Amino acid sequence: SVQIEMTDSCNEKCKHCYNSWQLIDIIKKRLSKDKIDRIVSELKNNNVFHVTITWGEPLLEKNLTFYAISKLLDVGISATMNSNLTLMDATTAKELEKIWLKYILSSLISANPNTHNIVTQTKNGFEKWLNGVKNIQENTNIALGVNMVLTQVNKDDVYDTGKFLSQLGVQNFFVTRWSFPAEMHNFWK
Repeated sequence: SVQIEMTDSCNEKCKHCYNSWQLIDIIKKRLSKDKIDRIVSELKNNNVFHVTITWGEPLLEKNLTFYAISKLLDVGISATMNSNLTLMDATTAKELEKIWLKYILSSLISANPNTHNIVTQTKNGFEKWLNGVKNIQENTNIALGVNMVLTQVNKDDVYDTGKFLSQLGVQNFFVTRWSFPAEMHNFWK
């Protein structure tokens, strides 16, 4: 099982994110169709059975993400995707189901919208995430899992977040403890 990193661009800037690109000005990277073709060929040749499409926000590169998932499935490699869901409109959800994506893992910082928006450093990020969930649920049979990265900011929100997700019909809820990225000395300042 491997991960394919589609782009290092993201429309959120989560305070706990390990991606150092969010702290410095660099040229944003993304895969090309040619690189995707070469990666899929190598994965097939090496008997990889599963790929997670991830890194940054894959839906910032929707067409390339759709292309990568399709290519993987065409050669018999199962695929899932990690997404913050803020760009998941009904059309995108339907297209992902059409190309046979079966599972998406997303993150929710807290069931408290204010906490979620502060940590993701977005305006209305919680509402956009919730809209993305609804677009998946109302337009597809894609299974959804949600991960909560646990920090000092949201440590008291675990139960309420799990309860909230259960009420939404989310059956897979994970809590992952945040660990300090060694190369970022002033991470939470």
